[in-house]
Amino acid sequence: VWAKVVHPGLTGAGKTLADIGNSLPTLPTKNTSLVNFPFLMVSDADHVSPKTGALITPTRSIDGGAFAPCANAESGLAEVGNGIYTIDLAASDTNGTNIVLRFTATGADDRVIVFVTQSS
Repeated sequence: VWAKVVHPGLTGAGKTLADIGNSLPTLPTKNTSLVNFPFLMVSDADHVSPKTGALITPTRSIDGGAFAPCANAESGLAEVGNGIYTIDLAASDTNGTNIVLRFTATGADDRVIVFVTQSS
C-alpha cells in the first residue's frame, strides 16, 4: 500500500511515492546542462596514480558525430583534487541521445565516458 503524500514541488490533490519516483529523472536529460560533472584523470606512467595539475582538453561526440570541443572547454573546467576534475557541460554538449565525452591531457591516460540521455 502506497501512502499518499503531498510534495511541495508537485501539483495535485496528493501524489503517491510511486508518482514522485516516476517523475524523477534517472538519466541525464537531453539538451540540459550538467553542472560540475566529475571525472578522474590518471597518469599515463602507471595508469593508476591520480593525475593532478593537468591541462585538460574536453571533447564530445553526439549521436555518433565527429568529436568537437565541449562548449565550456576553457571556463567550465576545475580541479577538485586527487585526480578528480569537474566540467560544466552546456546544454549543447548533451543535445543528443548517445553522448561520448573524451578528456585528454599530456601525461595522462585519455578518459572516455559514455552515457545515454533521456528526453525532458
